[in-house]
Amino acid sequence: MYSKLLVLIVLISYGVCFATDSDNDGMPNDWEVTYSLDPNNAADADTDLDSDNYNNVSEYLHGTEPNNVASVPTANITILIPSQLNKIQRGINASINGDMIVVSQGIYYEKINYNGKKILLKSTDPNDPNIVAHTIIDANNTASPNYVVTFNTAEDGNSVLDGFVIQRGYQGIYCGLNAAIRPQIKNCIIRNNGNYGVNYNTASPQLYRCQILKNKSWGIYTSSSGSATIKNCVIAKNTGYGIYTNNNYQITVLNCTIYGNSQCGIGSTHATIKNCILWNNVDDLANCTATFSCIKNMDEGTGNLHSEPLFVNADANDFHLQYASQCVDAGDPNSAHDLEPNGGGIAIDIGAYGNTTDAPNCYDGDNDGLADEWEIEHFGDNTVDPNDDADGDGLRNKDEYHIAWDPNESNAATIKGFVTNHQLGFKYPSIQKSIDFANNGQTLIAEPNHFYEQINFNGKPITLRSIDPNDSNSVSQTIIDGNSAAYSVYFNTKEGSGSVIEGLTIRKGSTAVLYCVDSSPTIRKSVMKEGYRGAYIKCSSSSSLLSATPYFENCVFSNNTNYGVFASSYSAPYLYGCKFLANVQSGAYCGSNKPMIIRNCVAKGNGRANYNDGGIYVGSAGHVSVINCTVVNNLKCGIVASNSSVDLKIKNSIIWHTNTCDDLINCAATYSCIKDNDAGLGNIHPAIGPNFVDINNDYHLQENSICIDAGEPWADYSNEPSPNGGRIDLGAYGNTSEATSAIDDNNDGITDSWQAYHWSNYDPNDPNFGPDGDYDNDGYTNQSEYLYGYDPNTVTTVPFEIIYVQSAPYDFNPAIGENVSLQYWVNKTCNATVDITNTVSNETVKQWFQNAAVGQNAITWDGRDEDDLIVEPNIFKIVLNVNSGGSTDSDDTKRAHLYYYHTINNLVCDPVRILPLNNEVTSINYGLSIDANTVVSIYDPDGELFTSFHVDKENADNIIWGGQKMPVTNNYIFQNGTYIIEVRLEGMREKKETTLSVLR
Repeated sequence: MYSKLLVLIVLISYGVCFATDSDNDGMPNDWEVTYSLDPNNAADADTDLDSDNYNNVSEYLHGTEPNNVASVPTANITILIPSQLNKIQRGINASINGDMIVVSQGIYYEKINYNGKKILLKSTDPNDPNIVAHTIIDANNTASPNYVVTFNTAEDGNSVLDGFVIQRGYQGIYCGLNAAIRPQIKNCIIRNNGNYGVNYNTASPQLYRCQILKNKSWGIYTSSSGSATIKNCVIAKNTGYGIYTNNNYQITVLNCTIYGNSQCGIGSTHATIKNCILWNNVDDLANCTATFSCIKNMDEGTGNLHSEPLFVNADANDFHLQYASQCVDAGDPNSAHDLEPNGGGIAIDIGAYGNTTDAPNCYDGDNDGLADEWEIEHFGDNTVDPNDDADGDGLRNKDEYHIAWDPNESNAATIKGFVTNHQLGFKYPSIQKSIDFANNGQTLIAEPNHFYEQINFNGKPITLRSIDPNDSNSVSQTIIDGNSAAYSVYFNTKEGSGSVIEGLTIRKGSTAVLYCVDSSPTIRKSVMKEGYRGAYIKCSSSSSLLSATPYFENCVFSNNTNYGVFASSYSAPYLYGCKFLANVQSGAYCGSNKPMIIRNCVAKGNGRANYNDGGIYVGSAGHVSVINCTVVNNLKCGIVASNSSVDLKIKNSIIWHTNTCDDLINCAATYSCIKDNDAGLGNIHPAIGPNFVDINNDYHLQENSICIDAGEPWADYSNEPSPNGGRIDLGAYGNTSEATSAIDDNNDGITDSWQAYHWSNYDPNDPNFGPDGDYDNDGYTNQSEYLYGYDPNTVTTVPFEIIYVQSAPYDFNPAIGENVSLQYWVNKTCNATVDITNTVSNETVKQWFQNAAVGQNAITWDGRDEDDLIVEPNIFKIVLNVNSGGSTDSDDTKRAHLYYYHTINNLVCDPVRILPLNNEVTSINYGLSIDANTVVSIYDPDGELFTSFHVDKENADNIIWGGQKMPVTNNYIFQNGTYIIEVRLEGMREKKETTLSVLR
C-alpha cells in the first residue's frame, strides 16, 4: 500500500496523472514538448538526450531534466507495469539501482535482462499464490538461446525477482559465467521451458519459495564452481535431474520438496541437504547424502524417514502436507520453526513448507493424536474418540487420520484386508498401503485374508508377516494374490536382507509370483504357488554395484506352470530348507554364472514325462551347489545338467526315484544315496532304499536307514540331535534338529544300520566287524570302508590317498593368539609330514611329523618358527606329504595369510660415532606401532654377538648405550669398526637394523 501511494504522489507532483501521452511511450506530450522531444514518436523515450546514461523516460519518471547532465536521477521510485510502461524490460531499462518495478497481473510476452541492475522486480503481491499464478512472463519460444530471464552482469543480492510465472523459454532463468552474479529469486513458478528451469552456470543465485516444474531438461543446473542456497522450493516433474551440480559447485538445499523428476532428484558431489522430501524420482540422491529428510529410495542419514509423505495432491502439484504426515515436526530439531502455525510444534516440518505459515496446523489440544482442525473439519468439534469407527469400514478414526482418508466415508469396497504396523499400532486397508507408510525396521502383520494386490517393498528394510508364521493355517490363510498380473510381489529397489517376508502364501503372477531384480531380500516360511514361476531372480548386469542374492528359508514352491524357482544370469540365490513340489517344468532352474546354493531342500513330483527336466535343472552357465537335498519321485529326471561341463556339485544328498526317472544326467555326486548306482566317492546304493518314513510324503529317515551318518566325514553335523554318531546324515534333514539320531549300541564309531546292512551275520562283539577289522582282507579297515563308501565285502581297488584337506582361517594374526588349523583325511594309517613354507623366500619355517590315523587328522600352527618366533607377515604354503607302506600322496593347495600390524619405526643412533673410553654414549631411538617389549642386540664387526638386552615397552623410546656389556660392566668394546644395532620385537622375527661406528 505504501509503495502504491508513493507512486501516486510522484505522478501527481509532476502533473502527469491525467496528461495525454499520444505515442504511449510513458512520457506525456507536454513534457516531451518542453524538452524538444516528439510526442508522436515512441522511440525517443528510450533514447538519451543528454548522454548521461539515463534514457529519457527514466529521467521523466525520476523527475530530472533529460537535457541536463547535471540533473541526476535519485533512486527508490516505483515503476508500474503496464500503467506507466507497457513492457517489463522497458521498466528495467528505465530503472536505476534501488528502484522497484511492480507488475500487474497479465501475460507479458517478452524476455527480460536485468543488465546488472540492483532493483526489485515484483508482482503486485508475491505472497498471494493466485496473483503470482496470473503474473506471467512468457518467452513464447523454447528454442535456444531464448532465456525468459537473464542475469549476466554482476547482479547481486539487491537484484530481486519476486512473484512471477516464468515460462516457455529455452531456459527459464539464465545466469552468466560470472561468480559475482548472486541475485535473489523468490516466490516464482518456473515451468514448461525447453531446457533447464534455472541455469546457474558459475553464478550463485539464491532461490526461495519457488516452484520449478515440468521443464524439458533439468530443474536446476550448475556449472563448474560457485555456491548457492535453495530453500523452501518445490522442484518437481522435470525431464531429467531435479538439481544437478557439476564439479565443485557447493549447494545447500533446505526444506525443499523434490518430486517425480525423471532422472535423479539431486545429483551433486558437494551438497548439504536437510529437511527435504525426495520422493518418486527415478533415483532420489546421486553422489550425495541428506539428513532429516524423507527419502523414498532408502538413502541413509541422520533423522531420515522413508514413509509416505502424504501430500495434499501431488498430481495437481500441491505438495503441502496433510495433518497426519510423518514429515510434520520431523526435521532437524535445531532448525527454526516459529513461523509455523501455533508455534510450529516440537520441530520444523520436512519439505517445502517447513517454517512457513503454509505448514499444516497440527495443534492437538486434547492430546488424542488427532489434529484439532482435522477433528473440527470432519466432526464439528475436537472431542471425537480416535478409536471409534465412524463410517464402519473397519478402520478407526485414528487409522483414517493417519492415511488421510475421510473418516465419515466408508471405504469398505476398496479395502484389500487389514495390516497392522506392530510398532505404530495403526491399521491399514492393504499391504501396499502399510508398506508405503512404514519406516525402516518396522514390522507389518497381515491378518488372515485374501489380499488381491501387487506389492513392492520400494527398498524398505521392513518385515511383512502373517500373524503366526509357524502356524500352517495362518500361512495358508494369509494370501497375496496377483490375480494373474505380471507379479504378486516385486523387489526391484536394491532391497537387502533386512527386507523380509515371513509366513505368507503368494500366488498367481503371470511372470512370477515373486519377482526379484537386483535385490537380495529374505523370504521365510512362505508358499509361492500357482503362477508361471514361483520366484524369478535376476541381476541386470555383472556390475559389482548390483547383486541379486535373495535368501529363501523353509519356503514351498508348488504347482507353478514353469519353474518353482528360476535364477537367471548374475543372480546368486541361497535356498535353505525349501520344497519344490509339482512344478510343471523343474523345481529349480539354475542359469546363473554366480554361485547358487540349494541346501537341505526337497524336490518332488516336478517336471514333464517327455522332457529332461525334473527336480533341479542347471543351464550351461550354471554354477550350483546342491547340498543335503532329497530329490525324489520327479516325473522324468532328478538332477539335470545341460552338459557335462557345467559347474555342478552334489553331495550329502538322496536322489531316489521309484519310477523310471533318471537320477542324474550329465552330472555326478559324492557322499550321496542314489538309486541308479552312479559312481562317486562315498556314494551308496542300498537295495532296500533310503528308508524314508513315508516315500510319498515324509522324507525323514527311519532309524535303521543306511543314510544316517553317511555324509562327508568332514561336514558339519553339530545341529543334529545326540547321539549324532559324529557324522552328518544324508538328505534334507542332515545337520538339522530334525535329523534321525544314530544308533551305535556298542559305541564303535560305525552305525549299527551300516554294519547290519553289509553283514547278515553281524556280531557286535566280534572285532572282525569292528572299526579296526578288515573283513574282506583288502588292506582297508572297516572304519575306512565305512567313512569313504567302500564295500566291506569286496576288495577295494582304490589307491592309498589323501581323501580331503581343508584349512581355516586363511587370514590369521598370531600376535593376538590366532592360529590356523589344517585338517586332512586319509584312507589308511600312514606317516605324515606337514611343512609351512614362505611362498616368497621358499623357506620352510615349521615342520611336523605325525602318525596319521584312518579318517581325520589335524595340526595347528600358531605362526611360529622352529625357534618359537612369530615369523614375518606373508602368505605361507601348507604342504602335506603322506606315506603308507611305500605308497605316497601329497597336497600343496592350501595357503594361509599371516599378518599383524606390529612394526619398528625410525631406528637411529645419535650420534652414529662414539669413543667409549672417552665416556661417549649413543642414544638408540626407535618407535613402535603398538606397546611391545623388544630385544636390542649389538653385533661386532665380525658379526659376533657382543651384547643384548631386554627393553620393557615403557622404555623403548630412548636407550643410552656407551659400549659396555649388558648389564653395565667395565668390559668395554675393544675392537674398532662398524657395529650392527638390531632391534627385534620380543618373541617375533620382526626386526630393524642400523649401524654405529665405534673407536677405541
